[in-house]
Amino acid sequence: MNVLRGQRKRFYLIISGLLAVIFLFVGCGEVSAPTPPEPTATYSIHTELQKGYLNDNAMNIKVYADGTAEKSRPLPVTLDFTEISDDIEKVELSKNFSFDAVTTYPVTDGKAEIYNLEIGTVYYYWTKLTDGSYGEIAAFATEDAAPRNLYVDGVTNVRDLGGRSVPEGRVRQGLLYRGGRLNQNHTDTPTPKITEEGIRTMKETLGIKTEVDLRRADDNEIGSLTASVLGEGVSYHNLPMTASNDMLTANYPSIRAFFALLADKRSYPLYFHCSIGTDRTGFTAFLMLSVLGVELIDIDRDYLFSNFGNIGGDRNVLNVSGFALFISLFPGETLQEKTVNYLLNMGVTAEEIAAFRKIMIEK
Repeated sequence: MNVLRGQRKRFYLIISGLLAVIFLFVGCGEVSAPTPPEPTATYSIHTELQKGYLNDNAMNIKVYADGTAEKSRPLPVTLDFTEISDDIEKVELSKNFSFDAVTTYPVTDGKAEIYNLEIGTVYYYWTKLTDGSYGEIAAFATEDAAPRNLYVDGVTNVRDLGGRSVPEGRVRQGLLYRGGRLNQNHTDTPTPKITEEGIRTMKETLGIKTEVDLRRADDNEIGSLTASVLGEGVSYHNLPMTASNDMLTANYPSIRAFFALLADKRSYPLYFHCSIGTDRTGFTAFLMLSVLGVELIDIDRDYLFSNFGNIGGDRNVLNVSGFALFISLFPGETLQEKTVNYLLNMGVTAEEIAAFRKIMIEK
């Protein structure tokens, strides 16, 4: 998949279409802009098992997953052109009707399988035939059901923190991702777990610019890393944290450093992880989502969704309950206000918190 910008042929096609509309209406003194097509279908990215959990009580996770098998990947959106033409070569997809930024997917045996789309989003697409001509623009939508879990080959438990409602609007998608480690722990030389295809997804589809590694360096949990296994163009930050019972009080330096990164829009899109993307990653995700104003029940569900990953065993809500109980000791009327005061108490600045919220919330 390659992101294509400003393709000459597409540009000419769009301009030609606009000119045709202008010429059509100029005789009667009217100019009308093209109308985007309505979505003809709405797709879910979740498997039936994932969907069952998302429609159930958040605490019933063990009915669906126990953390011992890889079940965290989403379904692809499958566009079926078998009844339309045998000559379709690829499909170009965009979130904008202007097609100013598109992603191209191959069509194989009449079908295009598209992973890692955003939730609650309308997509526009057109097909390109083997003779170079384009089909008509069409549209589909994705269901608005968080989390936006992702398929990154070689990595488990990957998802977007965006897509959830907050009082001011919605947490932006495509900026902040959580998941499992990208390389093996405790090795003498960096040994990737992520595959080459997974790296392409991280860099080309998700556009990752920053990797934050919460594993410890003092015992070489990081597997001898000094740079991201994603390669050039991705900055690597080791902010070691402990996952012990004193997690909320023993990790102040790393939390301060993390929020300094979160306050800098140049850090995004950002991927953060510990070893399996559950405990230390879950704690920092709790802080971020709380600061953004996400409700506790949604934070619980996001944490428990990790049980769909191959994380070596199940997790329960008691961990999040422990975070919330400790945070409740700080001043404030809401979880958001109390979490802000917890962060201010350790040295995160009000300016950093405000900058993080400005980056992450769309109104």
